[in-house]
Amino acid sequence: MYFGVFPPAVGGAMGSVGVLIIAAFRRTGIKLVGRSFYEAVLMNAQIFPLIISGFLFARFMSLSGLPKALLDMVIAAQLPPLLVMLFVILFYLFIGCVLEFMSMAVITLPIVYPLLTGVGFDPIACIIIIVFLSEVALLTPPIGMSAFVVAGIAGVPPEVVFRGVVPFFLACLVLLALMVFFPAIITWLPGLFYAI
Repeated sequence: MYFGVFPPAVGGAMGSVGVLIIAAFRRTGIKLVGRSFYEAVLMNAQIFPLIISGFLFARFMSLSGLPKALLDMVIAAQLPPLLVMLFVILFYLFIGCVLEFMSMAVITLPIVYPLLTGVGFDPIACIIIIVFLSEVALLTPPIGMSAFVVAGIAGVPPEVVFRGVVPFFLACLVLLALMVFFPAIITWLPGLFYAI
């Protein structure tokens, strides 16, 4: 894929074929592949209803005109763009405590993205900031979901994980502030593709 032989989807398929070939030559390989397939089906069965309902919600939001009404309200209030971004950051840090990434993205993007681009933020920078913010929100003490998952896997109390996460969480907030105040950090590399 990195050498341009396969596009990403075909590269993933070729990787799967490679795993199946290796599994065929190992004694327990087929059983492991079957168990992995079963777990993947279970995971997708849990996630897809959430994604489908999120897309229905996003369609409802666009038909209701809520994003445009919210943008008009923010413009009428003459809020500075950085203050709007601060509200979005606080909102994501709060909902990251109770929702996982895919749910956050599907439910909030139809509202947040038009709002941020409408007040003047770069569209590419907005998407990258929102994705990064969604991942940081999953670490938010004291009820970040990722920390509880790690605590369950490691078999340690969540407080231990949160103590270890705090320095990284603070570093992520500093990086987030840099991305908000200096969006050229984000748009420099994608800008090279536009220049080609």
